[in-house]
Amino acid sequence: MYQCNFCKRYFSRKQDLTQHCHQLHSYTDHSRTLNWVQDQQSSSNNNIRQKTIDNNVWNEIEGLDIFLQMTSGDDKQNNEKLDLNNAADVPIAFNEYTSFQNYDYTDNDISEYHEITQSQESKSISSKASSEDFCGVSLADAYKDLNNDSELTLWPSETYKEFMMAVTQYHLSDAATDSMLRILKKHCTDQLSGSTRKGRTFINNMDVKGLQFKEKELLTFEEEIYKLHYRPIYDAIKSLVSNSDLSKDFLFNYEEQWEYGLDGSLVRVYSKQNTADWWRERYNPFSKILAIMIYIDGTTLDTLRRKSEYPIFLTLGNIPNLRHNLPDSKVLIGFLPHLTTRDNKLRNSKEFKQKQRELKHRALKYLLGPLLKEDGIYLAINGKVEHFTIYLSSIIADMLEAQDICCTYKSYRTRCPCYKCLTPGDQLNNMNIKQDMIDLRNHENMQEAIASHNAENCSIHEYDNFFWNFRMMNIYDAAALDRMHLQEIGLFPYMLDYTRDMLMYQYGNRIISKMDNRLATITRFNNLRILKKGYQQGTKFTGGEMRDVMKIIVFVLDELYTTDNKINQNQTDSNLYTIASCKNLIICYIKFIKMYITSRKKKFNEDDLKIFEREIIDWSNDFVNIFAQFSPSGLQLPKLHMWKYHTIHTIRRYGTLNGLTTETYETLHKNWVKNPYRMSNKKNTHNQMLKT
Repeated sequence: MYQCNFCKRYFSRKQDLTQHCHQLHSYTDHSRTLNWVQDQQSSSNNNIRQKTIDNNVWNEIEGLDIFLQMTSGDDKQNNEKLDLNNAADVPIAFNEYTSFQNYDYTDNDISEYHEITQSQESKSISSKASSEDFCGVSLADAYKDLNNDSELTLWPSETYKEFMMAVTQYHLSDAATDSMLRILKKHCTDQLSGSTRKGRTFINNMDVKGLQFKEKELLTFEEEIYKLHYRPIYDAIKSLVSNSDLSKDFLFNYEEQWEYGLDGSLVRVYSKQNTADWWRERYNPFSKILAIMIYIDGTTLDTLRRKSEYPIFLTLGNIPNLRHNLPDSKVLIGFLPHLTTRDNKLRNSKEFKQKQRELKHRALKYLLGPLLKEDGIYLAINGKVEHFTIYLSSIIADMLEAQDICCTYKSYRTRCPCYKCLTPGDQLNNMNIKQDMIDLRNHENMQEAIASHNAENCSIHEYDNFFWNFRMMNIYDAAALDRMHLQEIGLFPYMLDYTRDMLMYQYGNRIISKMDNRLATITRFNNLRILKKGYQQGTKFTGGEMRDVMKIIVFVLDELYTTDNKINQNQTDSNLYTIASCKNLIICYIKFIKMYITSRKKKFNEDDLKIFEREIIDWSNDFVNIFAQFSPSGLQLPKLHMWKYHTIHTIRRYGTLNGLTTETYETLHKNWVKNPYRMSNKKNTHNQMLKT
């Protein structure tokens, strides 16, 4: 393998490396370019006067020098206390495991391997990088950030900055941008680069504090090193807090809202997260709350679905919902490693799956460990320094990722498939369970189940969950509902699939073709996406496509079939299934759409929640009565159970579902993960994706 010295890409042939350098790095051979870059950076530092801290500010704080020394000492002790070296700094060597992967495994082999890996994990190696991740949030650091404007020292002119940002954002070629640059220089007196290549070199030589991604070796398996590529979480938080357009609307105080209900009495209102119960339980007038929200979801990078990545995004619950769903309110903080193997027998082993979980939780522990800081942090925001207490508010993820985080079983055939409660699997389609009869999961009863060797009955892995260490947090409750994965690409596709199964059984392929033809030939409308090939079962549709199908599905089903269209009316098994009439089927879809529209409300009062709950009950009963006979499991679906029994609780706990949607994150997957991957050479992709 040959490595490029400039962008660190790898090539299998020397000729490919030479061609790559001539095409992309030929300008590095010209000393004039590098000299120009150095001149620009030095002139920027000399021309812009650095702001200094007013001595009067420091003198007003009596004994500040002693306090700073004590703070630095406390930070050092906290770093030693919260050091993740014992669990996250030691790469686990899987060479012993892979050495016997070519023959049948015995229980003795697996137990011997387990003892070896456990002994290796117990070793501790000091790491400078891990301790640095805990720094930068003291009072002195906050005042330093307040009086430093690093962005002013980076660009020779504002025009130059906007021009290079446009070039980078839209991936413009050097030839096209050089032509525009010549035109721009004729009418602009600001300082500009002589060519686009010089501008790219200027950007590559920037040393922007807080924008550096790091990597940490976690595990070696089958001669492949699994690394965590991450951005220190305090740097990610600072990038959001330092955005003045974003931070000016931050929510800090608990706001209990009331309004008059249907009967004229005052009722509670839930809208933003700071109006819900979660914020009320943590409100402290002496420190501001910083609500951290994490999003984890896998995404495929190629059309063949052979390559996948698991990006992790961070946002803040302090951001209002209207602003919360914009892309600039989220930050990419890393990629979660995923253990893979080509050995089918090894892939299905219990020990291998256990190591997969350990790798993910090891990475999350290393990434989120700084959030365990109990004494709070200091941040510069809106021109002043504030003290914040950090809380991990919620983790938004799809069902599989949420089960990984909660360490619960993934199979729908387990005893308790729901990761939020202990409802038996055969009761997931029971829509008549009383709310007070549902036994919710929490840290105490799950730890007790593992200690009493009753983990299998609770469908939980015997693993010490890292999230049990967070104070005032229940990870099984914090793994919040995601409306898009539950409704738009969850329950609604289920309805379409079972509808087609019902129609196929009773009316044959002719009605299915008629349904697809209506979907494809619907009248065009602005911003309405049409499924040109109809709805094909097994095809993965986006949430936007499913929302557009909701708009037209009633017209597609209207008078789609009658009793005269039956083809199974003379068969002996025709009485096994009860086929819903076209009218009842449309009513079921109307109830779902009405319920979906209600779920998108910007605020709920207690009367609205009662109406919303009745809508959920009405649709759930019709859904089970019509389609349970066409489901192999009888609609024992965890998503159906969670929507029925945990939605109202989530709204009271965290505010409206608009703050828990992942619609924007799916767009970020495309812009920050998929497109950069396609632009890479498919070798050492993480470094190239993070630099794109």
